[in-house]
Amino acid sequence: MDRSDLRADQVQAVEAMKRKAFIALWFDMRQGKTVSTLTAVQDLYEDFEARKILVVAPLRVTVNSWPEDLRDWEHISLDYQLIRGTPGERKHQLKSQAPVHLINREMLPWLVDTLGKDNWPYDTVILDESRSYKNHTAKTPIGNLTRFGALRAVRPKIDRLIELTGTPAPKNYMDLWAQIFLLDGGKRLGKNISAFREEYCVQGREHYQWKLRAGAEADIEKAIEDIVFRVAGTEIPELPAMDIKVRMPNAARQVYNDMLNHGIVELNGEDIVGLDAAARVNKCAQISSGYVYDSNKKAHLVHTEKLDALDELLGLTDDNVLIVYNFQFEKDALLAKYKDVTVLDSDPNTVKRWNAGKIPKLLLHPASGGHGLNLYKGGNTIVWMSPTWDNELYQQVNKRLSIHNKPVPTQVYRIIEQSGTDASIIESLTSKEQGQQALLKRMQRANKQSP
Repeated sequence: MDRSDLRADQVQAVEAMKRKAFIALWFDMRQGKTVSTLTAVQDLYEDFEARKILVVAPLRVTVNSWPEDLRDWEHISLDYQLIRGTPGERKHQLKSQAPVHLINREMLPWLVDTLGKDNWPYDTVILDESRSYKNHTAKTPIGNLTRFGALRAVRPKIDRLIELTGTPAPKNYMDLWAQIFLLDGGKRLGKNISAFREEYCVQGREHYQWKLRAGAEADIEKAIEDIVFRVAGTEIPELPAMDIKVRMPNAARQVYNDMLNHGIVELNGEDIVGLDAAARVNKCAQISSGYVYDSNKKAHLVHTEKLDALDELLGLTDDNVLIVYNFQFEKDALLAKYKDVTVLDSDPNTVKRWNAGKIPKLLLHPASGGHGLNLYKGGNTIVWMSPTWDNELYQQVNKRLSIHNKPVPTQVYRIIEQSGTDASIIESLTSKEQGQQALLKRMQRANKQSP
């Protein structure tokens, strides 16, 4: 593949990144943001406008996706160095003269601490999945730098900053402040979070939580439209998610009701307690999925309805299946039940084996495998054992098997316990997605109107 294989919207994104030193690129998932960014960086490097490039991404994306595109596209000749391993190994790798360094986002505070602000060598920084920098605090409670704090510390040394994401505000627009601040130093949405809240928010009566004031969304969109480039790309073949509905047996339902109403149940001689409302909801979600944890993190079996539904579904397909679990007990149960299951880990060979069609059942946790992985060659079926509250992770995972020119659509199944908390989680996902889609559409219109 070479430059001629880029779509028109990718070419426009490349030119936007070359034209603007600080830019947020909002790419729909599986639309080729990595190769678009690398194409822009290749041009900037050849024109001496980028000298030392740092890519910060989720771990598996750092190890798999970025190296893959650096190798596979003929027009990209940039050498790269992966920064990972022990502290000693990482320090040695930092000496590499390769123009591109790749590091996972968890290591960014370490990188800043190690190099120091005065010796920061990277004039160009790319943040893959910039949504993970929404935490606007500079340091953790124990005094360590956060990702946001680390990048903020070296921001004056950076000549170009490119932020990439397909889900900029999966919960609400308040997630945008930190991302935009890293680009413009607070010019558009306020010099600090207090200024942002004063301008765009009101404090609610319930727990004094901040929420957007009426009309704030449109004002925020207007303020940032010149720094955001929105790429919708080519529509990926997609089918509506199919819900496989199950109902827990009466005995399990009694356990669920006791936890919901009283915050305590007894199983196998152990009292299992939900200390507050949030804990009760979490315990009820566990029960809906078939198990519940006690205070010692031991999982107690309540029912097998979801496992039985999965077994029936797998019997109807010859496709390799990506199975998404939320609870450790789901993973343990699946590993015990099926001998041909592989857990997605940090080993690049796992992704390669999946894409080669050699893994019938790949287990993935949305928090560790939802971002950026190229898994579309290995299968066309995703099964959620239980829904997640996190809309960003939900959307990201559902795009892992899709790509713009894939002829077979991805089918997403959700195994839903219809009488418990699962329905509430699905409803929450729907409302969050509606808000984000409005933001993305506004940015797309603004891009079309700009010269």
